Amino acid sequence: MHVGAKDYLLRESLSSLEARLDARRFTRIHRSVIVQLDRVREFRRTLRGAEVVLRDGSRVPVSRRKRGVLQDRLRYRID
Repeated sequence: MHVGAKDYLLRESLSSLEARLDARRFTRIHRSVIVQLDRVREFRRTLRGAEVVLRDGSRVPVSRRKRGVLQDRLRYRID
């Protein structure tokens, strides 16, 4: 888990963590990634599909299956 400048190792499944997080603030965008929605700066297409750019400049992949969900959550559409 990345929180600010710190990293933490969790010994539980992402599904378990996802169930405990506030669904209004967090969403799963890939089988290995959950993001806090207010940290998303940009949502864009890439040669490999789509990604989000976070406020700190980190780039995180978005799975094809989760793209529509994320777009709806951000109220933003990619053509």
